[in-house]
Amino acid sequence: MVIRGLTLRAVAISAVLGATFIASFVALSIALRAMQRAEDSSARTELVLETSHVLENSVLDLETGVRGYLLSDQRRFLRPYRTALVNYPRQERKLAQLTSGDPVQQQRVRALSAAIGAYVHRWAAPTVARGALSPFAVRRSV
Repeated sequence: MVIRGLTLRAVAISAVLGATFIASFVALSIALRAMQRAEDSSARTELVLETSHVLENSVLDLETGVRGYLLSDQRRFLRPYRTALVNYPRQERKLAQLTSGDPVQQQRVRALSAAIGAYVHRWAAPTVARGALSPFAVRRSV
């Protein structure tokens, strides 16, 4: 009888320990998955920030190139402008891809792309073209 009572206690204790172990393992697995998702989100955010910064530098190069050209009437100052014209669309596409899972961010990327496109097509490109024909007239108008 004493042995049977000890056996029942041992089984009960083993069951409680087993259940505690399984519950701890499940909780640890859930925590590790949450941590992995947070790490992935953080890495994506870092890429978005980096790409945004590179895009910002391209926009600055667009403006700097036009301004340098108009002030100096030297075509060599258009190098950053021309390089940025090639680079910024790729950076916009990358930013759109990185934010594809977030509709609010996608809307912001579209608005940003539209603003950059308007600057390039409505002001920068026409100004550079007019500057090639009559740099002094463009300088006065700007």
